[in-house]
Formats: sequence, structure tokens, C-alpha cells
Amino acid sequence: MKKLLSILIIALIIFSTLSFSFTVSAAVYTGSCGSGLSWVFDTGTGVMSISGSGTMNNYYYSTVPWASYRKGINTLLLSDGLNNIGDCAFYDCSSLKKVTIPDNVKTIGVYAFSDCEKLETVSIPLSVRTISEKAFNKCTTLKDVYYGGTKSEWSKISVASGNECLLNANIHFKDSPQQTGSGDVNGDTAVDFKDVLLLRRAVAGIVTLTESQRKKADVNGDGDVDLKDVLKLRRIVAGVE
Repeated sequence: MKKLLSILIIALIIFSTLSFSFTVSAAVYTGSCGSGLSWVFDTGTGVMSISGSGTMNNYYYSTVPWASYRKGINTLLLSDGLNNIGDCAFYDCSSLKKVTIPDNVKTIGVYAFSDCEKLETVSIPLSVRTISEKAFNKCTTLKDVYYGGTKSEWSKISVASGNECLLNANIHFKDSPQQTGSGDVNGDTAVDFKDVLLLRRAVAGIVTLTESQRKKADVNGDGDVDLKDVLKLRRIVAGVE
């Protein structure tokens, strides 16, 4: 009896120290997030899709339908029929790096993208009229904001407090060199002081620009490449305009 008990105890010890590997199958979750709107999240790909047309519901942090999966969302696909981004909709989606807000969205709700700590790029359409309080709060890695309108049109958007991360990012307007390609004289996809230097050398007659480069060098759009373009490009790169 004692021998049998000893064997059982040893077996239990061995069993308890074994490491087991479980394979968790990817799952797809779906639901409604507003009248005429539905959401789908694929845990295997990390893609969250919202389809349909209408107004998204507003939520609290804990009541978002996809709250349990939010940290796994790395890609967001939003329907062109969406009228708004609801309150707290994508709060703490810590794997999200890029967001493209579709045309027709007029309001970005309170805490909509707050605490998206890896968010680097946001595209905002001309249709947006209101960016609510702390919509982009604590988005500390946000570098670039691509706006579908001009600088003047951007100034008309009502941007509430707590959106410093958004406002301190590099905002690219529809008429800016970063959006149009104008100013990128050396063709490296960045508009910076290297382009200013090349443009200065070209205006001074030290180097000759190709036809493609000349088009990008005509920053003020007057048809000529001269000192006025150099001065304007310097101001743009310096952030003065």
C-alpha cells in the first residue's frame, strides 16, 4: 500500500511539472456598433472592420463591444458610410499604428483614440468638423497627421482640449509640399534642408536640375525656379509656413 502511494505521489509530481503547449485557433467576433453599422474582428490577423452606414454608438471604456480584444487590433478598416467615431471607440488600442478616417466623418468622439500608444499616423478628411476632448490623448508616438484640406480649412475645425499630441504632430495639409510632392527636389520623399541646399545650388548655376526636379523646385508655382522658391522652401522646412 505504501509502495502504491509512493508511486502515485511521484506520478503527481511529474505530471505537475510537465509543460504543455496549447494551440489557440484564431477566432472571428462580430456585432453591432450603431444603427446600420456592424463590426468584425479577426484575432488571427488583428484586423478590425466596421461596415455599413450610419452613426456609431458612444461608449465608456468598459462598454465598447470589442473591449476584450482592443489590444490586439493592429489594423482598422472603417466604412465610407460612417458619420462619426464614437466616444471611447478605440481607446487603448495599443497595437494600432495607423488610422485612416473615412470621408463623411464629421465628429471624432471623446477619448476616441486616447492611449493608442503606438499610433504614428492619422489621416483626417476635410469632412471632420469636431475633434472632441482628449480624442488623441496620450498618443505620444503620433508623428504625422495628413489632412484632406488646406491650412485655412484646418483652422476652422473645433479641436477640444487634451489633443496636444495631435496638434504637436507634423500636420500635412492638402496644399503643403509634403502632400503635393512640391519641394522634394532631390526625390527622397522628404522635404527638408537637403532640398533647400540643392535648390540653392541650382539657382546659383552650380548644378542643373532635370525637368522632373524643376517641377518640384517651383515651390511658389509661378513657373520659374529662382531665389523666391529658395526662400519659400526655407520657410516651409523651418515650419514658418
